[in-house]
Amino acid sequence: METKEKKKGNGGLVFLVILLLLICCGLGGFIFVNKDKIFSDGEVVTTKTSSEKSEVNDKTVMNTVEYGLKDCLNGDENVVYRPNSSFSAINLSVSVQEDLKTAIVEYDGIKLCGIYGGECGGTSDGTRSRVTKNFDKKITQVLVTGYGQAVGHEVILYLMEDGTVQYTPLYKDVKYPPQDENQRFNSYGTLEGVEDVVSLMEVASGVKEGAGWGMNIIAKRSDGNYYDLSKVLQATGNFEA
Repeated sequence: METKEKKKGNGGLVFLVILLLLICCGLGGFIFVNKDKIFSDGEVVTTKTSSEKSEVNDKTVMNTVEYGLKDCLNGDENVVYRPNSSFSAINLSVSVQEDLKTAIVEYDGIKLCGIYGGECGGTSDGTRSRVTKNFDKKITQVLVTGYGQAVGHEVILYLMEDGTVQYTPLYKDVKYPPQDENQRFNSYGTLEGVEDVVSLMEVASGVKEGAGWGMNIIAKRSDGNYYDLSKVLQATGNFEA
């Protein structure tokens, strides 16, 4: 009697295993057939054309309705932009004071000198602060970021209340510091030809049908058009080639 009960139990177990295998096979087939739909919901998607060239899907391009962007006013038609994670290569922060015209830059001098060289000061276990005092307009946004793929293109950007953008090139300011240490991290002035800006955005940029992406910054205008700031910043001559 006991043997029959064991056989009956074993038979139920075998049935359960077979059922689970069938379910797994069915699920695997569903994923294979629908893989394009399942995995196309991510932020960055690439598609294949009939000629087998890789191109950027609309979901990865910045000039979509989602971002309220229209045309790049100084870009190349073959370059596209996509969302990018925050720039974090340099441990430096900027805080705007209550008057909105003074910004305090906090940084580790030894770490900055390790990247750029120069005379930075500082101690191995602390930070030093520098205050910029040359703003005669209110600051509405500060962005510590960079562009390209090489060291020497890092920058502090200040969006002002009148829609203009001021900048501080970190490489030049650290490696070739001003004689008056109190002038360190001051603004180097307003970027020419950039106006009516309402926000600064970190992006990645690359050629439509090419490989490789680099850091970039765009300045969005109130009309939805935008500037590629990497071109404007490089033209100042204050960054590495």
